[in-house]
Amino acid sequence: MIIDQKLEDQINLLEQKFQKQVNDLAEKLNDVSTNLENIQDQIQNQKDDSIGLNNEINELITKTTSKIESELEDVKGQQDVLKVSFDVLEKNILEEAKSMIYSEVRMACHNKEEEILMNMWIDELKEIINDFDKLKEMNPKDLKIQIGEIAKVIALFKEKLA
Repeated sequence: MIIDQKLEDQINLLEQKFQKQVNDLAEKLNDVSTNLENIQDQIQNQKDDSIGLNNEINELITKTTSKIESELEDVKGQQDVLKVSFDVLEKNILEEAKSMIYSEVRMACHNKEEEILMNMWIDELKEIINDFDKLKEMNPKDLKIQIGEIAKVIALFKEKLA
């Protein structure tokens, strides 16, 4: 019986050790399970935060894009107005420049109109004389037409000089 008692004590001791190890393992498994749940919760929270940030960023991008597009349309409108204004100013400047040039030419030619017309007439007559050999070789009908044109030019100069 003593042997039975010793054997039973050893079995009890082994059962207690085994039970302690099972309890330790169960406790460690419970800790691991709790840690795993905590990690999963953290991952889910980070995922939710990331989705929230992503949604905020997308909303901000959409608002910014809309604002930029609106401002770009405003700038395009202003650019069109400036272009029209520039075209009008350019036309006005050209008209003013033409007017000033015309006035300056008139002032420079004032009291010299007869001299200028005379020089033009002399140049025309020189051209007629230089082409006289060509006129001699012309057919009489063509010659008559050319002489008629020459007479018109001479009449025009006489009228201007008068």
